[in-house]
Amino acid sequence: MKAVDDYAFDGNAIGGLLIELFGTEMTTATGTCGSCGAVSQVAELAVYRPASSAPSCAAVRVTPC
Repeated sequence: MKAVDDYAFDGNAIGGLLIELFGTEMTTATGTCGSCGAVSQVAELAVYRPASSAPSCAAVRVTPC
């Protein structure tokens, strides 16, 4: 897991959660941004955890660009 900046991590940070949800490795799956058309793997996405969330909360925000 690599820090993208002080508040974000790369998509590998949610790899375990995605395996639990989908039953398979998802960090190599690709997606396309609906706004700009950028294409990237989940592992390359920026993952943000809201600063206001409790430690037990698993809420995250994922953005491609």
